[in-house]
Amino acid sequence: MATQTTSEITPQAGRETAQEAAPQAAPQTQEQTSTPKDASEQPQPLIRQWIALKDGSCDVRYGQHAIDQLGAILRTAVGVPYKLALVRDSCASDEVFEEIQRNLTSQGFRVTCVHLQDADELSLSLVETLCTSFLDMGLTSDDYICVVGDVTLIALVGAAARVWCQGTPVCAVPLSFHALIDAATLPQMLTLNKVPAMLSLSAHYDQVVCDTSLIHFDLHDQDAQYARLMMIATCMAESSQAFSKLWDASYDLMDTNFETFSAQLLETLKIRGRIISSSALAVRNAASYGVSFARALQKVSHATYTACFAESLRFCARLACALEHLEIDDVLAQDELLDRFECGSVCEDIDPQQLFCALKDELFLRSHKAQLPLPQALGRVRMTSVTDELLHEHVGAWCMAHKE
Repeated sequence: MATQTTSEITPQAGRETAQEAAPQAAPQTQEQTSTPKDASEQPQPLIRQWIALKDGSCDVRYGQHAIDQLGAILRTAVGVPYKLALVRDSCASDEVFEEIQRNLTSQGFRVTCVHLQDADELSLSLVETLCTSFLDMGLTSDDYICVVGDVTLIALVGAAARVWCQGTPVCAVPLSFHALIDAATLPQMLTLNKVPAMLSLSAHYDQVVCDTSLIHFDLHDQDAQYARLMMIATCMAESSQAFSKLWDASYDLMDTNFETFSAQLLETLKIRGRIISSSALAVRNAASYGVSFARALQKVSHATYTACFAESLRFCARLACALEHLEIDDVLAQDELLDRFECGSVCEDIDPQQLFCALKDELFLRSHKAQLPLPQALGRVRMTSVTDELLHEHVGAWCMAHKE
């Protein structure tokens, strides 16, 4: 269910308020005028990164207090500001949302707020709900859509923007690193009848403004772990040079060095965008490295997705080694990175046959071929056929090794 409200602050009212407040300000002395402003009051320089995508590109702005420049960024993108749909869910705090709303209104946008409640599933019905809200407010392709939220809402709004009026410009303000990775590269696919990742609308964002002051940075929480896992999976699919660079930076990444973490995260976005936008299907498929086994494992276990994804990278590397595609030293190198990044593991009593069936169901859900994206070397991941016998053997060995 989506509720819709129109902003009470118009551009004209914002200018009048500023003019009324100006005479009340105390006159500054010459000494005060010559003193530079406090650093916290000045606009912080943002890192800008262009991400090449299959159907265009994404302009990523990254840094502290980035939302203070959101209105200026979007005004530059559209030229003449018209209507803007500002979408949120319960993940965004009222204070942050109101600050963003004021910033956009001050730049001339006529903001209509859309609050999407119960956005906990990537369903097509919620995309239709969003489109109904756009219709009610008279949104056109000349207007703009901005979403403030986490992974699920960003995927829903990206899909809605893609189909609305044959494509409407859209900007994301992600509230997690996971949401940043999805918004800047490839938002999650939609669910159909409780089956995940079945509907793809080729959604992509034109702008992503990541305010790092809105994201809680903790090396040991699930969000930071997912970001580090994506760094590993992306470098395994890119090149040996990218993997070596990540290897060299691994200790700094785990030493609460946020600048190093940010630099590597932005590099990962750029590389992942290059993989997804490749003209070669074999290269594009490498972006799904580790996904199939992680989904299957999550169905039969109580572990988090990050732990399942880490186990999937280990499983796929060993399977590739058994097929004599990947050297054992490369398997151990990936294991070492996963251990350095403290990505976790799964320790449960899982029935091998149950996991095997879940994996086969996952593989044949979207294809008639029993293929997994497996590493052929550091920096090269390709779809590889795997026999049932070999797959069953490795699933059984994995279950034996991970019993509690």
